[in-house]
Amino acid sequence: VDRWLIYFYEDEDGNASFTAFRKTFTDSNWAVIDSGIYVIIKSKKGKEVNIYANKPKNEYDGQARLEKIFADNFYEPNVLVHRGHSYYASKTIDKIKDDTQIFVLGSCGGYHSISTIIEKSSEASIISSKQIGTMYVNNPMLKILAEHINRGEDVEWQKLWNDLEAVVKNNSKAYERFLDYIPPHKNLGAIFIKTYNQMIEQEN
Repeated sequence: VDRWLIYFYEDEDGNASFTAFRKTFTDSNWAVIDSGIYVIIKSKKGKEVNIYANKPKNEYDGQARLEKIFADNFYEPNVLVHRGHSYYASKTIDKIKDDTQIFVLGSCGGYHSISTIIEKSSEASIISSKQIGTMYVNNPMLKILAEHINRGEDVEWQKLWNDLEAVVKNNSKAYERFLDYIPPHKNLGAIFIKTYNQMIEQEN
């Protein structure tokens, strides 16, 4: 089972981002369960993918409730996603676990938080933007990633990025923002830090 945890924050973009995110998963392959202060999006077939996301208006109680669900059931998020302004990013980064496999920093300038993320999860694949994050890239990216996993495919970042580019290229504003996003296989900062850490470990 793949379990995702997505943190939304109550800023001026939060509600619009959440509404658009939820609509992204309204096709017949997914079920959206509304629990009042959070939603759970579940795949109906294929590999089981469960996506937990708090509602922005329930930033505190929604996030706390989801964290309790994960703690009570000994769940660890395979995928952790930050959806909010950059000044909230540190709150989400603090939630990273050792075995977080993918971290999506959907805020502006997330690229600058790479070293902190790697300190918490040395093997995490990091998606971030050098400039402005936008729901018009974040939502299709998350949907494509979820679909890849749901089909039982290994996540091949180049293929996923090509699929994402094909979706956003018809929207000039989205495409302009997309070009500032850094996928894991091209994240030279993360690759350098991971390689350096491995060299240090080998020397020790």
